Amino acid sequence: LLSVRDIVTYSSNIGAVQLGFRVGKERFERYIRSFGFGSATDIELPGEARGLLHPSSEWAAVTLANISMGQGIGVTPLQVVTAVSAIANGGYRVRPRIILKQRSSELEKVSYEPLSSQSRILSSRTSQLIEEMLKGVVTNGTGKASQLEGFTAAGKTGTAQKIDPNGHYSHTRFIASFVGFAPVERPAFAIVVTVDEPHGKYYGGEVAAPVFRKIAQKTLRYLSI
Repeated sequence: LLSVRDIVTYSSNIGAVQLGFRVGKERFERYIRSFGFGSATDIELPGEARGLLHPSSEWAAVTLANISMGQGIGVTPLQVVTAVSAIANGGYRVRPRIILKQRSSELEKVSYEPLSSQSRILSSRTSQLIEEMLKGVVTNGTGKASQLEGFTAAGKTGTAQKIDPNGHYSHTRFIASFVGFAPVERPAFAIVVTVDEPHGKYYGGEVAAPVFRKIAQKTLRYLSI
């Protein structure tokens, strides 16, 4: 028996499937799309992929189960980091930008400026609850290798099977990933790490989480946080 918090902390596929069926496919699809999956982020880059998300009207029961644990859906790293940033932002999804503001001089400090292209997708209470769950992934769960020295972090591991030429999920080819933000109390940045077809260890918590840790530690020092 696992609580919802434990399902996230220990990355339980069975628990995720049970939650998916409790939510229901129509409501589940609505939330998935509100986070930006299935559509382009409209970042200032040509040829951005939209990912893969079929309408819930086309989902069979097994499709709902698959999507609940991350199969049957295709997402881009940019979509993932944008979605997790919405949790760090207190429930607001903000369109990512390559350049927020051009500096007029080397001495001018550039800070975050709220954009008109933002929308609330979660209540502040809900985003806070999810944030605490993602913090638990780092402190007690599959993302322990992402723990920072002297700072808190929140995130989620991912281990995705790639598709073989025969159209089936591979048992030897994976994409390991970790997405997270820090510090939890006052998030300054979000990072997504994806490792394509790692050799040997292939779980996101083993392969990608340590990379997040190294990048985050140096970023905290660079930003003088």
